[in-house]
Formats: sequence, C-alpha cells, structure tokens
Amino acid sequence: MSKQQVSFFWFRRDLRLEDNVGLFHALKSKYTVIPLFIFDDAILDSLPYNDPRVGFIYENLSKINTQLLKIESALLVKKGKTLAVWELLLTEFDIKEVFFNKDYEPYAIKRDSAICELLETNNAIPFSFKDQVIFEEKEITKADGLPYTVYTPFKNKWLEKYKSMAPVLEYDATDVFSNFHKCDFVFPSLEQIGFEKSPIKVKPHNLKFIANYQDIRDFPALDQTSYLSPHLRFG
Repeated sequence: MSKQQVSFFWFRRDLRLEDNVGLFHALKSKYTVIPLFIFDDAILDSLPYNDPRVGFIYENLSKINTQLLKIESALLVKKGKTLAVWELLLTEFDIKEVFFNKDYEPYAIKRDSAICELLETNNAIPFSFKDQVIFEEKEITKADGLPYTVYTPFKNKWLEKYKSMAPVLEYDATDVFSNFHKCDFVFPSLEQIGFEKSPIKVKPHNLKFIANYQDIRDFPALDQTSYLSPHLRFG
C-alpha cells in the first residue's frame, strides 16, 4: 500500500504557529503538512538533565501541540542524531517537501547542508526561509561587499537600510491551518526525552520597561528588563 505524500515543517528556533515564514509557505503547498521538532543529541548530550533551556523549549512545544490538537493535528517530536532521524522519517513517510527557517550558527549551517543533501537524494525538496532576522549576513555589507568588522558603522548601515525598507510582512497562516496533516502523534513527557523539570523558570516577557531603557540601563540592580532574550533565542 502506497504511503500518503506529505510535506514537513521542521521547527527549530521558531517555536510558534503565528507569523512564521517557513510554516506559512509550507501550509500553502499542495501537500498536507506534518509539523516536526527534533531534540538534537548533538546539542543535548552536553547539557545537564534539568537544563532550563530544554524545559523552556518543551513548554513552548507543548503549547504548539495543544493548539494543533484543536484542529485534529499533532506535533511529531523526535529525539536523536538529526541526520539519523531524517533517514528514518524518509522510510516512514513519502516526503515530497521539507520547509524550515534558516539558522545562521556554524553547527546549524553544517547540519542543514547535510540534511538538504539527504533530502534531495531521496527526491524530497528542501525550502529554507529568512525568519528570525531582519537582514541576513550578506544584506548588510561595506561598499566593497565585505562584512563590517566594527559595530558602529554596521549599526548605522543597518538603521539606514531599515528606515528605507518596505514594512515587514506578517505571515498569517490561520486560514490554511486545515492543511496540517490529520494525525495523533503522542506527545512525549520531558522524562521520556531524558530531562527533568528545572527549578529555574523563564519569566514571561514584559515590554513596558523598554521605553525607559535610556534611563535605567546603568542600574543592573533594578528588575526592569524585558526578559525577551530566551523568547527571541527560540522564536
């Protein structure tokens, strides 16, 4: 019996269903979309068993899965070496397309290159998108095309280009959520992934102090930061 042809959207540093560029394009494709997250052993193996970052990721994945259950879909969560996970998925599903948002760190670039080669070898087309940044590395350069090595000129060029660019689009895919694959994948517990709940909790982000940054930035004892960092880090 032939397997149903599907697309995959691979969550990485973009843990949200709203305003997600790669997910938007995935849901506009001709195949139903299986949402995937991989807990990567290459990253996890060096972390303590109660690492708060893993707990934060897990909590956000759980929220995504809860949203998906309301539309009779579910998040497929895997753990292992990323290449091996994709090799297995290619045997379990007839994967035609894989969508993901770009990551710019050295390990991620090397990993994604290997995954794309594997997908193409198996007749699955990878599609990558700019999502987590306003400008990519080659979009802000000196006049000679080389990257900046001094921050202030880079900042000035960044602001100049930002002020002249078109408004940033918001990618609302709610009208095509029906294109998520109907499935009932079992969402694992944190313990099944090999971790435990951390006593350290990531606080909700709070934007009310940002307008006062100039006045309070030199007083680190004040609890008046935005707590945006982990939310920006993991999308």
